[in-house]
Order: sequence, then C-alpha cells, then structure tokens
Amino acid sequence: MTKITIAQKIREGEFGRIKQRTQFKKDNKNRIHIKDVVVDNYYQFGKHYHDIYNYSIDLSYQAVKCIKNKLDFKGKPISFSNHLSIWMQLGYMHPKLMGEWENSPIFYFPDDEQYENIHVKEITYEKAISLLPQGKPILATW
Repeated sequence: MTKITIAQKIREGEFGRIKQRTQFKKDNKNRIHIKDVVVDNYYQFGKHYHDIYNYSIDLSYQAVKCIKNKLDFKGKPISFSNHLSIWMQLGYMHPKLMGEWENSPIFYFPDDEQYENIHVKEITYEKAISLLPQGKPILATW
C-alpha cells in the first residue's frame, strides 16, 4: 500500500471543497455583492450557511443560478415597505429546499440583515455544471 499525501488528494480532486475554497479566495475580480446579482447568471458562494426556519444548511462553495432579483417598488430604497427578494437556485435537488422554495435559498432584504456581507463569484455555465455534486441529476431549469 502506498502513502498518499493530502496534497496529492487535493490535486486529484478528492478534497473538492478545499480546492474550490482556495480558488474562491484567490479570485477577487469576479466577486459581487449578493444584491447585485443578475437573473439567469451563474454564481458560486464563498463560505455560506443559509438559515431556513430552525435549521441551517451548508451551501459553501456551491454553484447557483439567480432566478429572481426583484425590488417591490423600483427607484425607491430598500426598506420594510420596499423589499428586495433574491432567489438563487441550486442545480440539483436539495432535500431541505424542495417545494415552495423551488430549490432556492432566498435572500429577503431588509429582513435578512445577517446576509448583508455575502459576496458571490460570477462563473460560467460550464464552471457551474462542473461544481455540482457527482451523481445527482441536474435540474431541467438550469
């Protein structure tokens, strides 16, 4: 039996999240604030845990597609009477995001102030597909 170092496993892709995290930190030029995402574009989260009711799901370094970025009243600032809702759809079925969420973590400003400092990296469709978990079917809406 041969010894395989952690560095070799990273190069071979066995530690995919470590590799993705390193690439995310190195590439600052394509990072944008979550409020500035564009519908139908693909993005990658940095380190991100998303709260849904009484639990949190780990979406760190996951690829997502923006399917909705809507301000209630355009031309007015975000406030409790003018909400901004952003839907970022995962490319595969996540068991905790099915149903009314359309497989999407939702950011709802100003209510979700804990997400005020979230940045995402804009990526291509091909890169987004390559980041999806192996063996899970890709959503048709992707």
